[in-house]
Amino acid sequence: DENISVNISLKRLAARVDVFVLKEAGWAADVKVTKVEFSGGVKNTMLAYQEGVVNLPEPLNFDATRTFSGASDTSLETFEGDNALIWQQDKHLRGSFYTYRTVQPQTSPNVPKLAITVKVNDNIEKTYTAIIADKGTDSNTPVTLDAGNVYRICAIMTKTGLVIEMQVADWEGAPVYELDF
Repeated sequence: DENISVNISLKRLAARVDVFVLKEAGWAADVKVTKVEFSGGVKNTMLAYQEGVVNLPEPLNFDATRTFSGASDTSLETFEGDNALIWQQDKHLRGSFYTYRTVQPQTSPNVPKLAITVKVNDNIEKTYTAIIADKGTDSNTPVTLDAGNVYRICAIMTKTGLVIEMQVADWEGAPVYELDF
């Protein structure tokens, strides 16, 4: 006969990596994504959560390379400074991957990274690889994919390589979702 209301604060233990792929301005060739792969993901975590800290387990178990099956065979649009927010549209989404929290040196074999395979003018196939660190990041700074964050990766294909630009959507800044039980 008693009704008690309580607030439950939920914490996500995984990070999500969303990959949006575009090509650099001035590249006139027809470029199509054929495969997007994510490696360096962690598949174990500790469930112990204390005052905003999720500890890394020892030893870390790393996930096998995962391929996004939804990579489409449509031509890439151009990324330009005046339409820099265009990559946030879902039509440019070429991969969505989950990993538990990880902090890896950039020289580690298990650093989180992307491999994007493209077909240029329907006859030349190239695979571009880059670690998931925002451009301009110091090489001594470890790559961190933190629990509860969504990493929006803009992968810009260039003639000579892959440029990564990243935005982090913090879980704490997310809208409040009403949950009914």
